[in-house]
Amino acid sequence: MIGPLIDKLFAEPSNAVIVRFLSFISEHLASAADFVFQQIISYTRRQKDLDEGAHPNYDAAERQLDLFNRLCPFLIVRLLPLRVFDDLNSYAFYDELPTKLATHDDECLGTQSTECVAGLLINRALSNSEYDDVRRLAAELCGRIHPKVLIPIMSYQLKNASNSKDLLKIKACLFSTCTSLLVRGTDAYAHPDVLQIRKAIETVLLWPSVDGDDISKAQHGCIDCLALMLCTELQASKAVKNSTSSEACFEQSIVSLGDSVAKGSVCSYVIHQLACDEDTIISLKLGRDEVPKAHLSFRLCMANVLISACQKVPRASKKPFVSKILPCILHSVKEIADSEVRAACIQVFFSMVYHLKSLVLPYSSDLLKASIKSLREGSEKERIAGAKLLASLMASEETVIQNISGGLLEARALLQDICSSDPSLDVRKMCQRLLLCLTSV
Repeated sequence: MIGPLIDKLFAEPSNAVIVRFLSFISEHLASAADFVFQQIISYTRRQKDLDEGAHPNYDAAERQLDLFNRLCPFLIVRLLPLRVFDDLNSYAFYDELPTKLATHDDECLGTQSTECVAGLLINRALSNSEYDDVRRLAAELCGRIHPKVLIPIMSYQLKNASNSKDLLKIKACLFSTCTSLLVRGTDAYAHPDVLQIRKAIETVLLWPSVDGDDISKAQHGCIDCLALMLCTELQASKAVKNSTSSEACFEQSIVSLGDSVAKGSVCSYVIHQLACDEDTIISLKLGRDEVPKAHLSFRLCMANVLISACQKVPRASKKPFVSKILPCILHSVKEIADSEVRAACIQVFFSMVYHLKSLVLPYSSDLLKASIKSLREGSEKERIAGAKLLASLMASEETVIQNISGGLLEARALLQDICSSDPSLDVRKMCQRLLLCLTSV
């Protein structure tokens, strides 16, 4: 039954009913996975490589049909459970990739055979001439490939793409890596080649960019990837048992995660790069005139990594996330010289209060002090960030409000002064709203 259904989908690639029916029998597809993969390989073997100019003269209808023809094999792959991707002995899916990678045959890092599904997915994901929808789906499915195969290939491809500034490939590699971190967790993060991915991410984050341009979009992918690494790292720390303290547990887990992390955890790296006023890496990569601006931009990216991580951290890791990061940034923000970086740190505090709620309770008084200090002494960006932080604290859970109640009188007096004298209209408006909330309580 499976063979005729797949043949029917290949004959009618835009037929959503067939895809839906196949989703109901995904376990049966999994039981016949090698047969399914062979069907997919046989079908895609007949398709022309778009690099060869297969569709330059297509009209809209022909182009749409060609898109579905190239998309439908991957729709079948997406229906399969993750355990199917775990079988490194599946020749139809992996061919000789696991063996070649285990024996350090570097040729397979750059060129993958399309005679196996894994190679087909990687090729389609990294093809600059492929349809966007096909490339995105292929990149997503690459994230399910076993990390022993995926991570070495993606680290190699990402390094080359960053060297040549191939933004489409960079985004595809990052998307696949992010999906792998989400799906595979520690198994992906523990791979030694993750360190090479981090180095490539560092390179991309140092490029000058403008909001909304293609480079900034690639940098957003880098930020999300680092955030997921950080979250995965914290999950790994919880898996380590019999430690004498939470800090020892964290450090022990890091050591156990392989060379990619043994040289420094992502969490420590991000905090250090955000908090450190001295340039430690950028001067080695850029010219003297480029360093100050790049260093500032890079530090702001690190703040955005923490903000992104606030939204991604799983429930079980939220408490260690707060205890590992918040005290460090609270301490560092007092010493940071650059006002933009200080404002970014206050934004991190706001995100933590907003997303992690009562978990910030032990630090809520210090957060209120940071908010008041930024409102009283900071630049316009700091004052706006400080007002947002104060608003988030005031809207927090009852336990947090009770803990900061002693400092709200000082905050109220400060808000009154700002409302009457601050040169920034935006700051005055925000503080007027906050003052109204305080006086109505």
